[in-house]
Amino acid sequence: MNQFPIFFFWFVCLPVWADGQNLVQKGDSCMEAYDTFHALQFYEAAFRADGSVVNRHRLAHCYYRRQAFAKCIDLLKPLEDDSVSHQGLRELFYSYRFLDNSAAQIYWGNQLLKRYPMDSEMVAEMARTYNQAMQPHKAFALTARYGLKDSSDIAVNRQMGDACFLNKQYQLAAEIYSRLVGLGDSTYSVCYSLGICYQQLKRPDQALPWLKRAVAVSDSTKAGALYYLGYVANDLKQPEEALRCFKKAYGLLEPEPSQMFNVVRGQAESYFQLGRYKDASDAFKDALKYDAGSITSYYYLAYCYQQMDDRENAVVNYNIFMSMARVIERKTDDLKELMGYAQSYLSRK
Repeated sequence: MNQFPIFFFWFVCLPVWADGQNLVQKGDSCMEAYDTFHALQFYEAAFRADGSVVNRHRLAHCYYRRQAFAKCIDLLKPLEDDSVSHQGLRELFYSYRFLDNSAAQIYWGNQLLKRYPMDSEMVAEMARTYNQAMQPHKAFALTARYGLKDSSDIAVNRQMGDACFLNKQYQLAAEIYSRLVGLGDSTYSVCYSLGICYQQLKRPDQALPWLKRAVAVSDSTKAGALYYLGYVANDLKQPEEALRCFKKAYGLLEPEPSQMFNVVRGQAESYFQLGRYKDASDAFKDALKYDAGSITSYYYLAYCYQQMDDRENAVVNYNIFMSMARVIERKTDDLKELMGYAQSYLSRK
């Protein structure tokens, strides 16, 4: 009987395996102590001694923890998809996210959900990826399918609501955000989004309390909530409150032209409602510095001068308004009404 295979196993293979196991145990101990530096050395040595799937996963996890995402991918990607553990699939998904490879990220997310369809955290993360890629229809399909089994997961509902919001389905989005509030999720983003939904649905009375809650939750540090709260206050004929909000938003915003135009224009409309035409004219002029193509700003600026008995400046700005309005091919009824008033004023001697 040939004894060589037996001797080879006992005196060559077994010591190597034992050494590998010892290295793994040392690596595991280091990981428990949050020492990834020394754990990496042990896991690399263990993988050289025994390149098993288990050791490959251990080493990949250590690379992932150290944010060496490309090395983590290089270890896990060669495996057959069904050989990658749940943790490995998650690490592939997030590694590709950190490397800004959304196509590969989505692929591995789908692989994970095929095997673990009730992983709600990954459902939400996949939906968030779709929403960020401006594919809200895919985010909604994914979250709605999960919601047939579990309608109470907060992270999944958030992404479902955001998908409806991005699709401009504001009524459905409002219903989902309201469900989140009922589940105990009264975060800034939910209150803010719910308020904007009602504002877009032209229900300012319902938008107001949610935007106020968003402002309170953020301790008045978010310009967006203050900006929308100002517009809702204007819609509700509360110009003093609107001015307060716009002034706070103005102080928080960085000088980004489109944002600054919206805030300054909101201030101008508030002054206009109050009949403070001098303040309104100054604000409309400031708004035009950020967007010289705002046709209605010229109209309201002219109207302010008219109310201040400054015909010269009123005529100048009505003429600018008319010259811009005439070249618009599809004129709305509101624009036609403004043009009619401006022309009537310009026709006077």
